[in-house]
Amino acid sequence: RTKKAIEAAKGGVLFVEEAYTLTPGGDKDFGIKALEIIMQAMTSNDPCRPIFIFAGYLRHMETFLAANPGMARRVAFQFHFEDFSTKELAAIFLRKAQKRGLEVSGHAEAALPGLLDAHFPAKIRALWNAGLADRLLSEAVQCLNARLDPCSATREQLSTLELCDVGAAASAAAAAVCALSSAFADDAPG
Repeated sequence: RTKKAIEAAKGGVLFVEEAYTLTPGGDKDFGIKALEIIMQAMTSNDPCRPIFIFAGYLRHMETFLAANPGMARRVAFQFHFEDFSTKELAAIFLRKAQKRGLEVSGHAEAALPGLLDAHFPAKIRALWNAGLADRLLSEAVQCLNARLDPCSATREQLSTLELCDVGAAASAAAAAVCALSSAFADDAPG
């Protein structure tokens, strides 16, 4: 599968998300073999070889690069992107809502950064990043659906997230996200 992915990416980019999963170790570890194939392709003389981009949490990526000295030599550039701020997460939420054909009331929009800050500690925001906006939007839509009767509500009401929806969603999402995050605390970035 690795060779097929490399072949398909020739002349372009091969993006390897959560690249650190290629170096977990073990007797039947196919990640190590995939990594060897990737490293061969990276040093190939083929002018159409893809550009490789490896992505993942900083701490895990440092381990990934240290796992094989040959890999560290082959990675010419490293970039670290800061986690999204609450204002950026609010903007992501708004774009995702718009893509789903939803409006967000002015009060809800204004409250979003504060709700994100109040309900989701920085460590949780770092772990979930933009996924937090997805989760919050999903919860907000559920709150909207529970609040309104589709037989009597107007189309505008049915497609507008109000502050009460987003506030209740933040509480519900925080409970779920924090519980999940504590269950997988070893995978936290840092």
